[in-house]
Amino acid sequence: ELSLSAEWSALSTCTEKQVFLVLSDESSKRTCRKFFPRHVLIKNTRKSRTQNPPNALKTRKFSTTFPTKYDIIHILLWMRGTTVLKEIDTKQKLILQKCDDYVQSANTLFHFMQRHEYLSALLKRRALVPRYCQENIVYLNLEIGGHPFDEIYVLQKCFCDIPFHKLTEAFEISSDEDALQTFDTADRLAFERSNTHPAYYGGYAIALSKQWGESHGLQPVQYANGMSDFTNSLSEVINSAYEADDLPDLYVNDILRRLSFIKPLRGLMRRRFRDTWINVQKNFHDEREWRFVPPQSALDALQFDSVIANPTKLCMMEGLAGLNRYLEREAARSAWLEFSFDDIRYLIVPTIQARIELIKEILALPPEGFSTSESENIGKSVLISKILVLDEIRKDW
Repeated sequence: ELSLSAEWSALSTCTEKQVFLVLSDESSKRTCRKFFPRHVLIKNTRKSRTQNPPNALKTRKFSTTFPTKYDIIHILLWMRGTTVLKEIDTKQKLILQKCDDYVQSANTLFHFMQRHEYLSALLKRRALVPRYCQENIVYLNLEIGGHPFDEIYVLQKCFCDIPFHKLTEAFEISSDEDALQTFDTADRLAFERSNTHPAYYGGYAIALSKQWGESHGLQPVQYANGMSDFTNSLSEVINSAYEADDLPDLYVNDILRRLSFIKPLRGLMRRRFRDTWINVQKNFHDEREWRFVPPQSALDALQFDSVIANPTKLCMMEGLAGLNRYLEREAARSAWLEFSFDDIRYLIVPTIQARIELIKEILALPPEGFSTSESENIGKSVLISKILVLDEIRKDW
């Protein structure tokens, strides 16, 4: 008998989804009968007819008729959330898949970008390329040689799991009043009303499932309160590590890995509004950031660091631009974050014209990524159907 009760109990937040089961013998059927939720509707796909009437969902009666050996049955689960469920193969091995079980946050991870060519490039690569990005660590109060150490550069690719209806919702922020003095009343009002996530990170986006994110090692960022004992303790550990001699590589890598996934609760961020750069005080926790940092094995092979935390080393290098350009080369693919077209849930563009341009580019995608010519045509059509326009989202969501 397969012990499935714990797994199936997690399905209490499901909604209608399709599950395919291959039943090999009577034992599998008995297992299904024992552990499936009773409020199900079973359809025999071979005979294309429903075994239970729809009102079985209301009476909570379980079907007493099962398909014959090797038949695939089609089960519709009627619950409350969204989920991707399970398979049972002919050897009675349960293949567990992660559920879309996030209720208070999105079940989708969004990566926004400023330019159309970035979105086009990642579709051609079927991968997102991490880049070195500056991170402010003033809140950690670190020192090197008695001098404040305020910033590091982390090799990363960032996502947010903001619910869809909040992506274009404006939020209040504190801004640099000196920069706003040049604005008239209309411009100031327009600035305040346009404080949305895409306004800071760009109007183009790719959205992938959280199930994909979990399986590819993405990690939610830890937001640090600068007044907490946790942050103070971390600062002491890092400062002590800098002063220590012959610190084992294992400890050094652990500290750098922790720095890769930490961010302050609040901090300054620059936003460009029309032709003016404005400093704003932002609550980063509202972004619900998930982050990808390439695994240590890939970094070792490329002789790259996940974190550049040595100012002298950075000055001796070609510079961040050169490092990031090298990461775009095929030789650095081991550090890329790959996906399949099936993993994509949405593609977001700012305007209808941008959607037309993206459709043309999808139709021109090479056949790689599609198994056959027939699936290539269907796959491209499905990919096009996932395009959403930001201007329309603002009005309708």
